[in-house]
Amino acid sequence: MSDGVVAVATNLGTGRMAAGAEPGGEAIAGPEKAGGREHCGHDGPATGFSPGMIDRLPILIALVHGPTHRCVLANAAFRALAGDAPIVGTAIDQLFAGSGRGDLLALLERARAEARGVRGTVPLGMDGGPVGADLECIPLAVAGDASILIVGRDPTAAGKLGAWKSLPPAELSHRVNNTIAAARTVAERTARSASSVDEFLEQFQARLDALDTVQRLFAADGWQKLSGGALIAALLESYAAGDGRVLLDIDDVSLRSEAALTLALVISELATNAARHGALSMPEGQVSVTGRMERDNGNEALDLTWQEEGGPPVRAPEKSGFGTTMLSRAVEHQHGGQADLDWREEGVVYQLRLPLV
Repeated sequence: MSDGVVAVATNLGTGRMAAGAEPGGEAIAGPEKAGGREHCGHDGPATGFSPGMIDRLPILIALVHGPTHRCVLANAAFRALAGDAPIVGTAIDQLFAGSGRGDLLALLERARAEARGVRGTVPLGMDGGPVGADLECIPLAVAGDASILIVGRDPTAAGKLGAWKSLPPAELSHRVNNTIAAARTVAERTARSASSVDEFLEQFQARLDALDTVQRLFAADGWQKLSGGALIAALLESYAAGDGRVLLDIDDVSLRSEAALTLALVISELATNAARHGALSMPEGQVSVTGRMERDNGNEALDLTWQEEGGPPVRAPEKSGFGTTMLSRAVEHQHGGQADLDWREEGVVYQLRLPLV
């Protein structure tokens, strides 16, 4: 293989699911491990969330559910503001102290009543006294039930930035704001197609993990451009078992932040679908991914093809959700690129042209 090409041979997990379902869509009953990730066991709506992007970034994320605003998701930063209280599975009115509890409840009730995102500064408790947290509460309709996403800057982040410390203050602020915006967008679009709170949390986590991979690779490279081949290999690594069922042949193209984020979500959706519903749900199934740098009138683009074979017969989904939207319209609308998703009976074929400017 020539220089400048990244190649790996690996395979994805083999959770068996129904063929032809929406990428990131509903799973039929089966193994708790799907798509290479362990599913948290619990009773009723989800009460657990495995570590990932939301525990590594200097932002607050929580999800509350139902009329009592019971917390079903909370990242490390949000949990820290609740002290030692067992926050996940607990109603918000049993958490925090002083005026912070009432202020947060009022913000949540306002978001629900107005059916829109609302913002406010809430004094949330922590060791040494309450600290003002700038929060946004966004109503989500998850499987027809009322949930509210809480996002905001972590007011205690100064000592927890890790690799982010190297960024100038203005760039750090920009990236944190973009991360909050991305988390909100992913949550809103995931909620539209999720059939349960459990399904929402599983899909939300997978998509945030894809965004986290981008941030980690950028940090490792000094927050400059990153390699498209390295990004794809990293995204598929969590599915790997080393038997050569996923073959990558990717030119070592450089990606800027916006293109990398889109590509990460695209690959995440394709991989999840393949492991659940497509070629990688069968022992003999295989996926090949090729990517070539193309130049046209001085403009550079990544031409990528994802091709599956050896899986169950494929059917196109009856309706489009966030996964299909990401695989088609997002690339075209956000980047001026081209995308074609072909639900061939013998295996999904996805072709992408992503401009690199």
